[in-house]
Amino acid sequence: MISPSRLPRKTDSSSDQETPVIEKFAERVSCQALQEIVSRESGYIRRLIWLVCFLGGLILMAFQVYERVTFYAGHPVRFNTYTVTPLSVMFPAVTICNYNAISKMRARELDLLEEFERYFPLKVGSENFTGLGDDWFDWDSVLNVSKPFVKECTFRGISCSMKNFTPVYTDMGICYTFNSGYSGHRLTSDSSGRLFGLQLTLDVDQRNYFRGFAGYGAGFKVRVHARDPPMMSNMGFSVGAGMHTLVGLKMINVSNLDVTQWGSCRKDITLKFHPEYSQSACRRECLYDFMIEKCQCVKFLKFGKIRQSTGRFCNPKELFYCYGPNYDVFIQKKGQCKHVCPVACESIKYEVSLSQVPFADYYAEEMINDSGYRDVIDFKKNTARLDIFFMEISYERREQYQAYNAFTLGCDIGGALGLILGASVLTLFEVGDFIILMILKGKGKKLC
Repeated sequence: MISPSRLPRKTDSSSDQETPVIEKFAERVSCQALQEIVSRESGYIRRLIWLVCFLGGLILMAFQVYERVTFYAGHPVRFNTYTVTPLSVMFPAVTICNYNAISKMRARELDLLEEFERYFPLKVGSENFTGLGDDWFDWDSVLNVSKPFVKECTFRGISCSMKNFTPVYTDMGICYTFNSGYSGHRLTSDSSGRLFGLQLTLDVDQRNYFRGFAGYGAGFKVRVHARDPPMMSNMGFSVGAGMHTLVGLKMINVSNLDVTQWGSCRKDITLKFHPEYSQSACRRECLYDFMIEKCQCVKFLKFGKIRQSTGRFCNPKELFYCYGPNYDVFIQKKGQCKHVCPVACESIKYEVSLSQVPFADYYAEEMINDSGYRDVIDFKKNTARLDIFFMEISYERREQYQAYNAFTLGCDIGGALGLILGASVLTLFEVGDFIILMILKGKGKKLC
């Protein structure tokens, strides 16, 4: 009788055949950890340690790859900044608004002064607006446009006047813009310094102020900008009565990538009431549409360079009960215009360096003889001086570019493979090639 122990054993042919293939693959693959894990010459503990290290490195590399891919998917951009020194620099448009939007003299002539002073600033619960609450109320009849406020004007040493200012409707009433560019011609400056900029002597006209619309200050709100009249109430700087304000300028030319190049600007946007797209003009129209929808009226906003806007001005009652609360909502949710008002692909901005000094007494004494003011105090209360000029004839060019591309992403992934696993991108192809060969072999197909 033959002993069972002497019977021939069944061998696992599949194991004998697969193990050499894996070992051969591990010997030639460009990853040291795989070689140590499958090596029969290493003990189980050593192979287990290598396996733990390999899996830990694999997890760490996966986090690194995820972070890089997420960063790439966010379309990161950067700016390349350099200085350009041309022969001349385009002078900005300068919009000036008197803090007193309503003419006290005109209100008195129309017998509305008592009503204005009674209800402005308006108080909650005021229902008796009499004539001020009627839909037919004509704001144009009382807006502060009756008296020229530019007493002296020179640009690059050449005399100018109110004829060189274009009236525009803003959220602060009727304002005036120097160098508006609506005629197609834009002024330039080829030298730096006060004498080669815009020099203005302005009449504040405090005698025509009254409470409610003038706020707490006496003077002007000024903003320098590229072309379209901006929102004035929350932007710009103030020029006070009795002060000499000096404004040094630096022009910045910004070029943004469009949406097809990972940027956010769009070249196909057109505006209803403005000939050229700008973010400030778009936001003005966004506010206009918002108020027309909520109140069926607007506050001193009127456009007409492409198509005349038809929205009427809110009457005083609507200003208080509808426009005011909804304007606060608009400001709090200003992001609602972001999707319809992206940055412009090409834009010009002006940085200002502001300084102010009060009038000297001797200057005021010399001026009162020629200006018709009663005394020095009256002159200082009703006069402001403004100088706007370039600090240097150069501008800063900012060009947006793609900060992270597909090649850089591949380099980072390859670097993570090499640093953490001691592998390379080719290692991934080797593993993939091996898996495909094993699948084909398992199906009995001929190997390539």
